[in-house]
Amino acid sequence: MRLRQLVFVSRERDRLAREICTLLDLKESYHDAGLINFGLENVLIPLGDTFFEIVMPVQENTTAERFLVKRNGDGGYMVIVDVDDFESEQKRVESSGIEIVWHGNRSEEEINARTIHLHPKQVGGAILSIDHMNPKNAWLWAGTNWAKDINKNLVDVLSGVVMQSEDPEQLCMQWGKALGIKRAQNELKIQLEESTINFVESIDGRGDGISAFKIKALNKDQIIKNAKSMKIFKDEEILLGGVKIILEYIKQMTKKIEYFLDCSSPWTYLSFKGILNLKKNKNFDIIWKPILVGGIFNSINPSVYESRKNPVKEKLEYSQKDMNDWTKLRDIEINWPKIFPINSVRAMRGAFYFLDEQIEIESYLESIFKAYWTDGIDISSEDCLAKIVDALGVDSKNYIEFINLPDTKNRLVKNTQELMERGGFGSPTFFINDKDMYFGNDRLQLIENLL
Repeated sequence: MRLRQLVFVSRERDRLAREICTLLDLKESYHDAGLINFGLENVLIPLGDTFFEIVMPVQENTTAERFLVKRNGDGGYMVIVDVDDFESEQKRVESSGIEIVWHGNRSEEEINARTIHLHPKQVGGAILSIDHMNPKNAWLWAGTNWAKDINKNLVDVLSGVVMQSEDPEQLCMQWGKALGIKRAQNELKIQLEESTINFVESIDGRGDGISAFKIKALNKDQIIKNAKSMKIFKDEEILLGGVKIILEYIKQMTKKIEYFLDCSSPWTYLSFKGILNLKKNKNFDIIWKPILVGGIFNSINPSVYESRKNPVKEKLEYSQKDMNDWTKLRDIEINWPKIFPINSVRAMRGAFYFLDEQIEIESYLESIFKAYWTDGIDISSEDCLAKIVDALGVDSKNYIEFINLPDTKNRLVKNTQELMERGGFGSPTFFINDKDMYFGNDRLQLIENLL
């Protein structure tokens, strides 16, 4: 059982929707024309795969209108939970003695939605709706195309609701009965999947009802900044639509950037310095993927050889200027080596040794890049490579043995083949979230913006 939708009731739907979207950087997604049958108009706003709904009475004598009068203005109106086994939940509610005041069964575009509304007087505080979708990841109350409107710049999902009452213990018991879940031990709280319902004493004079909605925040500071500029931040609390908005901060999972690289490319040297600088300011892990870029050129990108053989004079001159500008920005020195292109296969196999032995791969790659692109050392030579790793305090004999193992050779081929299969065509290439590919040193600015 999971919290999927929290509902506001307001006489000014459009204003409140704008305020929610401004505060949390969200987007309105759907209006359900069918609600006019209940004398209501609404709007749905996705927070991940959970939703805020705002309903507005447009006819007299609706439940929503009476609620606004009873609680003296806007407020939390309804709590909707999503269950896996709808039939069992419906039978459980029926056997509990709680009256079901509304049954819903709706199908659209191969999605079936079912719902029951429990009698608000028997549950207390708000309307409770128990719902089920088939397929499970759908949410027909928000239409069939809501996923395109998800924005997770500031928030992730809804994470809870706080109910207030003059007798919070009694209200907690009633909700526990309605949901079929025992309250937490020594707490006035009902634990749902990834969300909670808490019960507190009413102190604002509005009686039983929803006191607060809880949200998992990805950027709490920015949300508070937004709230202050909107003048809805008071006494260290965000007040919106008649409820408090409680931000539960969650640390975003560390992003992983797959970095396919070959030290034989000067642009890859520039990108290497760039991604290390970026890592100082952003939270991500680098998945190092050594490759042999010559294998890619031979297989799918032979135009590189033609451009080297017959360069466009103006383009070549600009490329040299461009590289000089980038070397200044990255604070490195590039002296075009006498041996170019270089056979980097042994050096790139050597990267696996440092990865496997959990020795700092950055120091190894820095040494390889500098040796070739600054000092002009022949990194195709085993003797030169041995001197480089000796200087790093690594046993060069073990290193040389390792780079000549059949398995090591196969790993480099495998990485190179993987990059081509995923749409790559050169070095450096970066992947974020498996499919989001970026090619080239100058794409690090786009990656920084994404992070």
